[in-house]
Amino acid sequence: MEGNSFFKYRPGSTFMHRLPPWLKIIMMLALAMGAFYCPSLPALIIWLALILFSAIFLHFSLNEIISDLSITFIYATMLYVASVISNISEAGLISPSVLIPKIGNFSPLTPMALSLEISSVFYRTTSTMSFRKGFSQIEGTLRKDGTPLSDALSLTLSFIPGLATFWHKTDNAWKARMGKNGLKKIMTLTPILFRIGMGEAYKKSLALQNRGK
Repeated sequence: MEGNSFFKYRPGSTFMHRLPPWLKIIMMLALAMGAFYCPSLPALIIWLALILFSAIFLHFSLNEIISDLSITFIYATMLYVASVISNISEAGLISPSVLIPKIGNFSPLTPMALSLEISSVFYRTTSTMSFRKGFSQIEGTLRKDGTPLSDALSLTLSFIPGLATFWHKTDNAWKARMGKNGLKKIMTLTPILFRIGMGEAYKKSLALQNRGK
């Protein structure tokens, strides 16, 4: 199942696809968390290098790369708005200078972007079934009385790109009805996204329960 949605798995035969699932899970968690301890400038350089790596060696399309970067852009916009509001509150008036963001407010941005890009590499090269297999292998090594947690963990990981897919569908429907970006869009689509997400989570939980019987 291939697509351009955020973090969505794309089939392939690259060396990343062929890595053992348990190893990919450990590497993803360690590297993604470690990215937050990386200074901003090295994180920026590694982030850009990882994007090139994904495009050249893993054959990510431009749409896929832009899709994975979208959450970083959204977060950067939020930080910018927060910076402008802070400038206005301090200056007590609105002037062109308040539109200049505070650089310090953006210090968490590059480590977060790097962490997301690392996660994208593993998500896009690992299917839900592989995630489940990896969790089963890890849990089977740590405990000998079955693997009840592997289903829940794999379901949690697969739900993240699923939410992005649900949002993409509702956003397309909103645009098809000539809806515009803004607060009204967020207020209208968020409850729909929540309802769809809860419905899909319930269906998957029933499927897991039936499979366990």
